[in-house]
Amino acid sequence: MKGLSVDHQGKRLRIEFTDGEVCDGELVLLCTCDEHANCCGIIFDLHKTNRPDKHQSALQSTPPAAIWSEIEFVKSFEILEREAA
Repeated sequence: MKGLSVDHQGKRLRIEFTDGEVCDGELVLLCTCDEHANCCGIIFDLHKTNRPDKHQSALQSTPPAAIWSEIEFVKSFEILEREAA
């Protein structure tokens, strides 16, 4: 699962995708399936992206909208520190 695990749920991540998009968000759910790969993926609350036009409605909603991505499109990720309140 690209190094992602359920331990990352609830954490703020920077996720790089195979198409070059980079998103910052909070991982809500890691979905796994043993039958086929296309149901394995992540659901995350989108906070920031380098492609705002792709997620315009999600970025304008309050609270931020959840985004789904198949795990095969995740190139890499890193854990980000929580922003100070």
